[in-house]
Amino acid sequence: MSAAPTPAARASARSPREMLLYAVIKAVSGLAGLLAAIVVTRTLGPEYYGFYSTSWFLILTCSSLGFSWLNQCVLRFGPDSLRVPGLLGALVWSGAITALAAIGGACLAFHGLAGRASAAFLALAGAAICLGLTALSQAVFQSRIQPSRILWTELVKFSLLLILPTLLAWHWRGEFSLALGILLAAAVALVVAFPPLRQLLSPSASEKTEASTGSFRGYFSYGFSLTLFSAGLTGLPVLERYFLLMFFDPARAGQYIGVYDLVVRGFTVGLMPVTLALHPRIMNAFNAGDLARSNRLIRTGLLAQVGLAALGALTVLACSPILFRLLKIEQPFSWPLLLALCGSGAGWQIALMVQKPLERGNKTQTVLLSFAASLTLIVVLDSVLPKIYGLAGIAIANLSGACAYLLLVGSLGFLLDRARARTLNPEPA
Repeated sequence: MSAAPTPAARASARSPREMLLYAVIKAVSGLAGLLAAIVVTRTLGPEYYGFYSTSWFLILTCSSLGFSWLNQCVLRFGPDSLRVPGLLGALVWSGAITALAAIGGACLAFHGLAGRASAAFLALAGAAICLGLTALSQAVFQSRIQPSRILWTELVKFSLLLILPTLLAWHWRGEFSLALGILLAAAVALVVAFPPLRQLLSPSASEKTEASTGSFRGYFSYGFSLTLFSAGLTGLPVLERYFLLMFFDPARAGQYIGVYDLVVRGFTVGLMPVTLALHPRIMNAFNAGDLARSNRLIRTGLLAQVGLAALGALTVLACSPILFRLLKIEQPFSWPLLLALCGSGAGWQIALMVQKPLERGNKTQTVLLSFAASLTLIVVLDSVLPKIYGLAGIAIANLSGACAYLLLVGSLGFLLDRARARTLNPEPA
């Protein structure tokens, strides 16, 4: 009888069908965003879409901040790492952090509504908790190589996120109707994805493995840097929209948000599958000691992403009149603004490939510090450039942050590889 394949062997032997499913999962997310930008804007108007889109990015950010460290432990150590008596307490703690972050973030992002939208903020906090728990279940599915289960959950979630908030706000105008629709959609998605969590929380699960009774403090330490990076990257649009509402009226800000979502999510759909497909191969080659092959795979991914980004930018410029008509924008945006949006959308996706040398070297704190430096630059430029360049200043600030991050993680990853090469191949005395 042959030995059972190891987890690494199973990861290396993923079929093209499974990789295609992960690409489809990203496409579903991107397509849902494109449809939401069109449907909500045309049905309710750009002001309501601005609230809808900002709320979505806000709860994604807060759910990532509260729960992503658990997701990272599942993906690194396997689902059995959470089969411990302290899991329920960890989930309650993560949910509390998520709720507080969501309420505080909503007060900040919608500072003009704080006096009349407190119920909407509570609904968004509940939605963020549901999304965090759903993402944890999806991490278990990913660890068990079950992409079809993730795809089914995503289809349910994004279908309801498009339908329920739009219908409720169409019948009962107001921010609370939109937020309630988002909460209901997130709750149904959690019900669909709940079986893995039920298994982990069952009494028998907490007694299964003595080796898994490791401290959640250790797990938190491992995933903290990646959690902050993921939350920060997801929350970039929320930060941007804070400055949009500071400098521009809600209708014009909503138009910009609609164009941003269509363009940036389009680049996510086009470029992210390259990273998803090559990431396990890059890491497997590195773990096997084949640094040259790992680097070749990174270069292959970068060439593919740069080519796709150039094609995407040309498509956006050529189709911009159609885009403006779909979003009912009577004053079209300039081509430099569109190019800046294309550059930032492509830049952050390409950065996820450029930072692979730091990831494989376990330098996640370096990744986080580089992102913090880039985020600081964005905040400074967002405070100044809109006064000079108008809406284009917001896009230029984001593009500048993406370029700064690319430069930092690229150069630091290169230096890390050089230091490793010198260690493995020391020069003769």
